[in-house]
Amino acid sequence: MITIKRGDANFESTLDALIKKYKGCAGGPEAEVIANWRKEDVTQTNCVAFYATNKEVAKAIERGREAIMQVDDLSSGATLYFEASRVRPLYSVIRPSKSKTRSNSAKKETADVNADQP
Repeated sequence: MITIKRGDANFESTLDALIKKYKGCAGGPEAEVIANWRKEDVTQTNCVAFYATNKEVAKAIERGREAIMQVDDLSSGATLYFEASRVRPLYSVIRPSKSKTRSNSAKKETADVNADQP
């Protein structure tokens, strides 16, 4: 494992190398992405960690490069440490269920029923 922190001489070149290594890499059936958002860690370090073994490494670097504080370059994958203020809550990565939203036909039915009432 190689740990590189923002401000180290080879920090930017390490990010570039990780993009090159993981861009377009779908990974195999064992590919994984792990978010580690522990309140105690955020309080102490102001960082949220993401580990991935596939193209998500490259996408995360491209999307939030200036927010990355540290990188652990591992033999399989990488852990990226982002400023906590730049990371959205977990619920924002989950798409709402369609059953939770009302369809247009349901809205129309409600409007028709309400129109018939005095």
